[in-house]
Amino acid sequence: MTELDVINEMLATMGEAPLNQIEEDHPYVAAGKRFLAATNQRVQSRGWWFNTEVLEFVPDAVSKYIYVSNDIISAESLEGYCRYKYTQRGRRLYDLVNGSFTIRENRVVVRAFREIPFDDLPPLAQDAVSMSAVLRFQQNYDADQTKTSQLAADQADAMILLRAEDTRQKKPNFIYNTTIGNKVAAVTPWGSSRLPYPGIGVR
Repeated sequence: MTELDVINEMLATMGEAPLNQIEEDHPYVAAGKRFLAATNQRVQSRGWWFNTEVLEFVPDAVSKYIYVSNDIISAESLEGYCRYKYTQRGRRLYDLVNGSFTIRENRVVVRAFREIPFDDLPPLAQDAVSMSAVLRFQQNYDADQTKTSQLAADQADAMILLRAEDTRQKKPNFIYNTTIGNKVAAVTPWGSSRLPYPGIGVR
């Protein structure tokens, strides 16, 4: 599925003919792209198996700030690996304990949700994002109740399938996820010479 496929789904709700390519001068294309971009970020902000990462940051040598990249939707310190508690504010990490953007530790380990481009999403995630975007578009530009009800049902089904796959892909306890665990296991927690993480393969 591509961005063009989603735009054409949106146009179909308006009775418009499908496009062979995204034409910027089409009256609905710009709005459709905005809805898709906003919905993609909104859905991914919940955190899924495909966009959750463990990252290690080192404060800037001069400012002592830690900046995160523009594709990071949210980030928070990983419990047990930092002296203080951090969260993302704007594009910087914020020390919630000391009330400052100045980071007093040599490194910070965080759990981050990264925004993945729509074209790179797993198929089930693409379905959920596209159905949500089409529904929002239709509600704003058409609002026919019969169409809205059908689209809402399809969107709900897509989200159910995505949540089920998320549960299958990762264990309820974040730190025991094999992919995440490999990264966490490489980081020594603050003030300790040994990891609290019991090792890959532990159930």
